[in-house]
Amino acid sequence: RDPTEFIQLHRFERRDVPVGVIFNSGSSWSTQRRFTLKSLREFGFGRKSLEETINVEIDDVIDRFSASVDDVMISGADFNLPTINVLWQIATGTRITPDDGEGMRMVQLVEDFVQGPKLFGILPIWLVNLIPDLSGYTERVKSLEEHNTYIMKTIDEHEATFDPDHIRDFIDVYINQMKADGSGKYTRGNLWAILMDFFHAGTETTSTTMKWAVLYLTIHQEVQDRCREEIKRV
Repeated sequence: RDPTEFIQLHRFERRDVPVGVIFNSGSSWSTQRRFTLKSLREFGFGRKSLEETINVEIDDVIDRFSASVDDVMISGADFNLPTINVLWQIATGTRITPDDGEGMRMVQLVEDFVQGPKLFGILPIWLVNLIPDLSGYTERVKSLEEHNTYIMKTIDEHEATFDPDHIRDFIDVYINQMKADGSGKYTRGNLWAILMDFFHAGTETTSTTMKWAVLYLTIHQEVQDRCREEIKRV
């Protein structure tokens, strides 16, 4: 499916130049996807070596739920932070913590973006543009602009402290590739878009799946018991 006009205007480097992975296509998509997956795997993504990072996030979730004096009401948002943190540590070498106001704002914007005004996804684009505030167009543009500012600042900080002899994370790997490759395939625009993809595609879907799994285990206690026993055996 061709990208929508909104995507072309706000997720492309230029209207006719797709970037990143999700909204890219052709040879550019293949190049960015292959490089991204290869780099993530080198940092342990999808491998057992990532288990320690995941366990840190699990412990934080358990501690937060255990600290509640009332009945715990789990929402999809409860899993957004630990989900993005696993990817974000690989991508930027940092974690977003509850006292990180700017980082938490970015996580909240992902949920708002996914669950935003329904009119935006229903109305034709010409009508969305005609009533931008009512349709949710203005809200979505502001959300993407905030994310853009946050991510570009992160990239700027990495470029200012970049040391080719001390590669820290995915951003450093990509910057190193940008400097080494003269083809123009690896750009700041692509790096920005890939990090946006991490936030938007790597958060809400996974956290929603985890929320469903918790609900299922809560309803079906016998399945929960079998899962617990299997964990103990392993």
